[in-house]
Amino acid sequence: MACPTKPLKLEANMAQFDIITASTKAYKLCWHSRSYLGKLALFPFLIKIACLVFAASFTEKGDTVAVLFFMLPALFAEGWMLAHFVRFQMLGQTWPFRPTGDFDADMSVLSVRARGVLGGTIVYVLIGMALGLMTVFAQAYLMPYLSEDALKDPEAIPSYVGIGSLAALVFMVWGFRLVWLYIPYALNGDARSYLLRMRGIGTSIHMIGVWLICLLPFLLALQIFGHLVAAPIGTAFGGTAGYFVMTVLLAAIDTGKALVSTAGITYGIREVFERPEKR
Repeated sequence: MACPTKPLKLEANMAQFDIITASTKAYKLCWHSRSYLGKLALFPFLIKIACLVFAASFTEKGDTVAVLFFMLPALFAEGWMLAHFVRFQMLGQTWPFRPTGDFDADMSVLSVRARGVLGGTIVYVLIGMALGLMTVFAQAYLMPYLSEDALKDPEAIPSYVGIGSLAALVFMVWGFRLVWLYIPYALNGDARSYLLRMRGIGTSIHMIGVWLICLLPFLLALQIFGHLVAAPIGTAFGGTAGYFVMTVLLAAIDTGKALVSTAGITYGIREVFERPEKR
């Protein structure tokens, strides 16, 4: 990862960072910047609600591929939001762009900034689509062997299913760093520098730790508010009203989770990149 104002150096040791510190800083940043993040996240939040509502009918039909394409606008909007957020966190750049009056200087800054936001957004969408297609593949080819009936007779499960599942698990742990490739791209970086710097299985373990700390409170909030808000509304006004409230709640919590987890991973990456190079 690199930023346009301060090149980051590579060092030889494995990339590790303080999980608790990165997570704590992420929550503090999001809380202190809640007013700005509310404005930044408003349109992605509304777009996500619309996409979830439209995708619901295809979810009922089991057409998960169609759901992926219906969620594309939400992915683009969320990628745009997170790219801006990463630049705000690392470079102090806020949205919308505020010109200084110096046309040449403004255009130079805006050009670099636009490339970063566009790059981060596109990479985020590609990652989201890849994860979605992997989920579709797993549902189509692995889930039949994980059903209750299939598990009653383990010997009937082909050996390649077990080997493939184990290989997929190992790849998922190592490849967890790939999920956050949009962060270096949002800072005008590149994949090669990022992957070279963030190498080692320990890197993924640290990233997973930060992600879990940032994720679990939001899952808990979804369960609590779902039972306290969505369920009573569904009982009083019908299933459609309850579903819509649950959709809004899911979109809000998912947006908050994306911001906090991105901030935590960004802090961890910055700690690794800013560590002095060892000779």
